[in-house]
Amino acid sequence: MAQGAKKADQEKAAELAKSTEEERVAAEKASEIENAKAAAAEQERNQAEAQAASGIAKAENPQDDGAKLAALSQPSPAGPSKAELSQNIQSELRRVGCYTGSASSEWTAAARQSLVRFNQSLGLKLDVNNVSTDTLEAVKRRSTRVCPLACEHGFRVDGERCVKIVCRAGSVLNDDNECESKRAPPPRQAKPARREPAQAAASTVPPDRVSQREICKRRCQDVRAACNARRGGYFNGCGMEASACTASCN
Repeated sequence: MAQGAKKADQEKAAELAKSTEEERVAAEKASEIENAKAAAAEQERNQAEAQAASGIAKAENPQDDGAKLAALSQPSPAGPSKAELSQNIQSELRRVGCYTGSASSEWTAAARQSLVRFNQSLGLKLDVNNVSTDTLEAVKRRSTRVCPLACEHGFRVDGERCVKIVCRAGSVLNDDNECESKRAPPPRQAKPARREPAQAAASTVPPDRVSQREICKRRCQDVRAACNARRGGYFNGCGMEASACTASCN
């Protein structure tokens, strides 16, 4: 009997504890519901106050809405003009070493050629006849030199600049941009005095023993000797004179 009574007390205690726990859970749920309702009410009150304040501000400053509408109705700013694109592209091409002239608002032949060099260096196919924002962006993306440095005649490459070539004394700059020794002018040869063949023959052989044919041949020999003495051989009609002399002797 004692054990039965003890078991009954234990069961009652367990039921009481269970009932107490259920009441506690129900109270917590009710509290959560009340808190949620209070938060919703607070949010609604805040929204109402914000709307009321916005209405008062609009009533005090009605021009704000007009300003906003005007700003929205304005067209977006247009892109750069062709003149601006041309100048900007030339400036960028100069920066990467493909253009050596001054940036201009005109898309000149020199500017087109510089863009050709840019395309060839990178294997691109940008339109060289027309300027565009795509071309400008393509050149802007390059942070280092693209085209090799090219110097004018009389200058050489020194790092990233062109320096003037100075030849030492006695040398001159040739067409290949190289220094070479000056060529001394050929010495001028004195023109031999021309003597009449007949007189020369007469000075060595008596006139009565010299035939006309021998005189003619000696004259031709003197003419050829004079021609050979001249620089360059038979020039300035000397060849014609020697040929005519030979023909007349034969």
